[in-house]
Parts: sequence; C-alpha cells; structure tokens
Amino acid sequence: MFSKNNPVVLLLDRNGFTLYQSTLVNVAKFAFTPDTVANLEIINKEQFFALVYSFIDKNKVSPSIIIVLLADGIIYEKDLSKVPQKTQPVTPNALPISSSQKILDLANKEQESKAEIQNFLENIPFEDILAKVIKIQTITKLVAVNRDLIFSTIDPFVKKGFLIEAIVPAFLYGESANLANGLTPDIAQLVLRKQEVLKVANLLTDQQETIISQGSHEDEKEKKEQSGKFKKNRRQIILIGVFVVLFIVLGIMLMMN
Repeated sequence: MFSKNNPVVLLLDRNGFTLYQSTLVNVAKFAFTPDTVANLEIINKEQFFALVYSFIDKNKVSPSIIIVLLADGIIYEKDLSKVPQKTQPVTPNALPISSSQKILDLANKEQESKAEIQNFLENIPFEDILAKVIKIQTITKLVAVNRDLIFSTIDPFVKKGFLIEAIVPAFLYGESANLANGLTPDIAQLVLRKQEVLKVANLLTDQQETIISQGSHEDEKEKKEQSGKFKKNRRQIILIGVFVVLFIVLGIMLMMN
C-alpha cells in the first residue's frame, strides 16, 4: 500500500544502485549484471526489469515516493558559470555607440555559448538524454545523463506503485554527502531534509534545453529531406515539361510532312 511516510532514496551509479527506506534494516544493494547493463546502456531490458522486480519483492520495499540521486560516474556535466546573462531588449539608437557595442558583444557571446552547449550535448554517446541547466547560488551547470538507464531503473518501481518525486545529481549536496562509501542512512536523511535542492535541481522539470538541443538535429534532418523531395519533384516536373514540348514538336513535324 502506498504511503508517503516512508520515502525512498535511491543512489544510481555505474555498478548498480543502493536504496534506503526507514522500514529496511540495512541499505539494500542492487548490482548490474554484464548481460543486462554495459557502459551505462541497458542491453536486455526484459531481464533487467525482472531483476529489479525481484529486488523490490525480496527486500520488501514499501510503495512510497522515490528520490533518485545520480552519482558523478553516470553524469556528463559542463560548467556554465561564465555564460553571460540575457540582456533586456534595448533600442540601439537610444544608446551611445559604446553601449550599443557592449550589447552586441553580449549577444554574440550568448550565441557562442549556445553553440558550445549544443556541441556538448551532441557529443554525449547516448541516443536519448535527460538534461537540465541547474542554478544554485554560484553554481550554474548543464547536467546530462542517459535517459534510458534512468527510466529503465525506476519504471519497475513505478509499476509497483511507487511515485518518482525527483531525480537530482548527488554532487549538489556537497561534502556533507560523501558518497565514497555509497549511500548511508545519514546521507539519505540529509537528502530528505534539503527540499530546496529537490525543487531547483529536479531533472524531471524544465527540459526545454534538451528539447531544443536534440530537436535541432531532427529539424535539420527534416529540412534536408524536404529540400531533397522538393528538388526531386522539381526535376520530375521539368522532365515532364520537356517531354510534352518534344511531343508537340514531333506532332507538328508529322503534320507538316
């Protein structure tokens, strides 16, 4: 039976995941097997799901809300702390030349940073990624992970009646959450207390950055396909036109003979 009174904290890393719930005697551990997960890719989803279902039942994990922590080893991140902020629209003519030039320079830098972000996302070696720009105090980072790995891990929990509340990078909890020895009850309690991190850094919200970055590939591909179809259709129309003209000329020549 679902209850919010016993929230789950799940730490996902390269080797598997560890899970905390106050009703469990110890932190439960799940290890990836070579025949189900390799290089952060799910290679046998059906078998992987069966193993996670078995893990949930064996450890008697009660359906509740889940907070997913992402270990550093599965995250791709880029520091955006020096990316210039967007400027408000200003009429250049109303400003001195020096001010107008500064606005143009900022706009150019912003375009450069967008291209840099785009290039970063394109080089992540997964077909589908989950990404977000996270801003907390002086930290501004673009974080990306393999979407399939994340959701393949949590989908069995969802089908068992759990509710995913947040997916957050573990590094945001700083030195107070030392995960060198894995997830501990103290770290899990820290995560549950710091609700502000869950609100700001939740990868389940504000995915515009991902949509824009990945959509540009599809848009460009679609434009090329449409351009190719247009050129092909135009070529066919021209050939048909030439054929009609030649047919008319041939008819005229036959009539004159």
